[in-house]
Amino acid sequence: MKFLFWILFICVVLVAGVSIEAGSANSSIDTLQSIFYLDEDKRKIVEWQGEPPLRGQSIDLVQEKSMEMGRDVFMLEGGTLKIYRNGQIIWETPPDWRIESFELADATRDGSVDLTMSVWKKGSFGTGRPFWVEENDEYIRNHFFIHHLSDDRFLPRWQSSALDTPKCEYAFADITGDGWDELITIEGFYFLEGCGRGRFVSVWFWNGWSFVLLGRSRPGSFSNLHIRENNNTRFILVDDRPTPLF
Repeated sequence: MKFLFWILFICVVLVAGVSIEAGSANSSIDTLQSIFYLDEDKRKIVEWQGEPPLRGQSIDLVQEKSMEMGRDVFMLEGGTLKIYRNGQIIWETPPDWRIESFELADATRDGSVDLTMSVWKKGSFGTGRPFWVEENDEYIRNHFFIHHLSDDRFLPRWQSSALDTPKCEYAFADITGDGWDELITIEGFYFLEGCGRGRFVSVWFWNGWSFVLLGRSRPGSFSNLHIRENNNTRFILVDDRPTPLF
């Protein structure tokens, strides 16, 4: 059985390689751009139909944000996030965390800046776990963590257990126009201890305790997340490859 498994695995990898090469050679043909927005009730993600609405001047709501906060400089180096102050490391993520990406944002809607991170680590839970779970598992899964600066220390403010669907990409922006940032993500699937290509675009809001799903798009093969505003309407832009393998 193991022999058959490895034969099948090698075939899949070879096919994936051919698919990736073909996709690179014909990226301008295979990759489309999909545009989503929230309906008038702000309860459903709708795909834009017809001519692109972003012709002319538009505003990028997720600009290249400064990776500095006061005296602190944030640097992602080989999966480890390090925070420097006056050239010295004052805080860094544990060695058993792999940081996929991070962003400084008011994630918890209290007017202060939070450090948000997409984290890959072993085990579905941290030091604390539900009473019905006897022991942590050994699988490497995606988690979403929020830390806050307190007395020159970055302390955990909210940490998810293992996510059912990993966040391949995420950003914070005010997509509803209510004056507070929402969490916009590209959700993928688990593949070889990483994130496969994005399957859904989703929007979440903080309810004071956790993130609540506001809406989710149709399935697709998404990447390259952008949020823009045009004529007072906010749009989510993603690249969409129609026939993905992974």
